[in-house]
Amino acid sequence: MRSGSIIKRLIYQILFWTAFLLVNLLGGVEEADDLTKEFISTLIFTLVTMVVVYFNVLFIIPRFLYKKRYLLYILLFILSILLVTLLGYSTFELSIIDIVVETVEIAIWVGGLSSVWIIIEQLSIKEKLIIAEKKQTEDSLRYLKAQINPHFLFNVLNNINFLIHKDSDRASETVIKLSDMLRYQIYDADTDHIEINKEVKHIRNYIELERIRMGDRLQLTESYNVSNGTQLLPPFLLMPLIENAFKHSSGRGKSVISIALHSNSELVQITVENSVPEQVDNKKKEGGLGISNLKRRLELQFKDKYSYTYGVVDNSYKAELVIKLI
Repeated sequence: MRSGSIIKRLIYQILFWTAFLLVNLLGGVEEADDLTKEFISTLIFTLVTMVVVYFNVLFIIPRFLYKKRYLLYILLFILSILLVTLLGYSTFELSIIDIVVETVEIAIWVGGLSSVWIIIEQLSIKEKLIIAEKKQTEDSLRYLKAQINPHFLFNVLNNINFLIHKDSDRASETVIKLSDMLRYQIYDADTDHIEINKEVKHIRNYIELERIRMGDRLQLTESYNVSNGTQLLPPFLLMPLIENAFKHSSGRGKSVISIALHSNSELVQITVENSVPEQVDNKKKEGGLGISNLKRRLELQFKDKYSYTYGVVDNSYKAELVIKLI
């Protein structure tokens, strides 16, 4: 704990016990015959209550009550109040009844103040845990996004390398598109959320790069139905599904890919289906780096507000992602 925080808590506690003393003193001044004796009695009452509260919340509650050793806790609680009360009022001539009355009153105050103390401490701990969890989530998301960008760039550079040897004009066109896409990554998508129409444009640019690379081997069906283009979505969230379709549909024959995106104010739904070459083991575990990162991001950002399903049927692989926005 920082020294500043310790000093701050110490000041708060000094102010509280000072206020406690004054409130109890003002409550007994009107009926007191001897103001000096009343002040000393109230001061002792405050000190006794303070000592037992600290002993209760710092020692016997953590060691006995929290560990469900209830009988020992009750016994120590009562004994501590009796002992401190007797020591505090040892200079006063008190009867048994007076001692019982003082003990009961102190016990009530100790119980109430200890309960308030514990509640405040628990709320403080909970707040710290929430802040720590939020920071961990944000750090994880930054790490995952940092993984996504090089992964995507690696795929595009492979496309350019392929085109340099096949068609130099298209290679030049691809470099220009890559420049546009890197501009999107560096400037537009360097944020927690991006407008979905910009994300769709980025996806379509990527698809055009793949179309150039694959040529006639690609049989692509696209459908985009975005009712609100300004709807916000985490950047690069949908790209892994698109990349995965192109990666795993590649073979000697045609690559058949279908992409359908539907978005409104309530949800985003994307369905991607691609052919699976015969030489690919259909029982192989789904996904790679991009898909594993997608799952992690979904869990961190949407928790129970999404569904992701996938599967291979009759040499056709289908993945569907639905994200609830409200």
